Amino acid sequence: MTAAEKSFIGLAKQDEKGTPNTTDAEFNYLLFRAGGVAPQNIVLPLDAEVGGGAMLRDMVKVGVTSGGALDIIPRPDTLGHFLLGAMGDIETANEDGESFKLKSDAIMADVYLQSIPQTGYDIGISSPPTTRTLIVKGTEGGEGPLAGTVTVYGTDALDAPLEEDFILDGDEYIVGEEEFKTVTEVDLPVRVDPGDMVRVGWDDPAYRHLFKLPTDQFDAPYYTVRSAPGQLWGEQFQDCRVAGLAITFAGARFVEGAVTFMGGLPTPVSIATWDALTYLDEGPQFLAPTSLGIELPPATGLKVLSGSVAWGLAIPLDEQWVVGSYSPDDFDINQRSMVITMAVKLTSDTLYKKLMYDGVGAVSEWTAEIYREGQMQLSLRSPIEASTGNPYELTIRAHDTEDNIVWSAAPIGLRAGRQIVMAVTGVVLNTSAGNPIEVELVNTIPAY
Repeated sequence: MTAAEKSFIGLAKQDEKGTPNTTDAEFNYLLFRAGGVAPQNIVLPLDAEVGGGAMLRDMVKVGVTSGGALDIIPRPDTLGHFLLGAMGDIETANEDGESFKLKSDAIMADVYLQSIPQTGYDIGISSPPTTRTLIVKGTEGGEGPLAGTVTVYGTDALDAPLEEDFILDGDEYIVGEEEFKTVTEVDLPVRVDPGDMVRVGWDDPAYRHLFKLPTDQFDAPYYTVRSAPGQLWGEQFQDCRVAGLAITFAGARFVEGAVTFMGGLPTPVSIATWDALTYLDEGPQFLAPTSLGIELPPATGLKVLSGSVAWGLAIPLDEQWVVGSYSPDDFDINQRSMVITMAVKLTSDTLYKKLMYDGVGAVSEWTAEIYREGQMQLSLRSPIEASTGNPYELTIRAHDTEDNIVWSAAPIGLRAGRQIVMAVTGVVLNTSAGNPIEVELVNTIPAY
């Protein structure tokens, strides 16, 4: 009997539609609790015809797609692929496609350079939390690039004196080679233009990926999905798109979720070149007790017992079947949705009255004003750190200026011996001033 645990499912982003990714090192193989991805055959019976008898006379295959759903415990690395598929775009920091590298709390905050050298600067200098390489960030105040040398003094892991020069050459970040245990003082060069600033911090292996809607809100990347049920055979599904993503959370539990794929032509392939165990994402889980919970608005926490965030992408196929092909022409996204649900422990009547009576908060009588609040933030964390001082983290934020989430609540049902709990739903609306929502993921993956 073949165990399901012997199976593999992996995914990798395609460069373009119609060209499946076959580079094994670019695949992430997933851990999941249930589900699968498989061919979806469309079988059509021949219409009943006069004179044809009582039974069906024929049945044919007329098309094929692929897809499926997976019940998952999200891991920080593969969650980035799911978010990119659901949101559609990612903000990167450089031309190589790498996301922003986190720069942790500075050893020395931004300091404006002076018209003379500053030797032995030591105001407000601290040390890295552990022995780490350092990084110098330069911010140009004018047209001329920063120039000169920043010298950092301190000690190494053995408490021996240590110094290192960072030569400013116009790059925003300069990463050092020495590992400092402590930092005692810094020499700063002469400014080139007024407003030139320098900061010294420690190099951080964590990256901050900022997912957002693309300029074309109907766009999203394509993925190649691999499946090897019980390692008995291998299948490849090209041109897959994320059709749905849900992240659920509850007190004293792992963060859980589900992801749904819809794609194109299935192909039987050999699994001989798959190195799934090497590229298996068995990273840390997000955990509700270590998470920061939901703030509505930020800095105003809710006592949330459980909740979910669900992305939906409408990818109808009824107008994608073209003459001369057994597979759909494309997997166009016609609509996106994002819904937030929460079970909230009630300790006052404020939120209830805004949701049920008057969305603007006057609450003198029932009005037709729905409660709108865009200042929402949800932060889920892992107890494991992506680097010292920076846990693996998932943060979901609505628009910072527009109230683009509309909130409603179900009628409260009272149960003897139980807490009063309210079921709250928020629907994200589009905005006229940029992204309606953004998702930030902190992990150790440079790029997606």
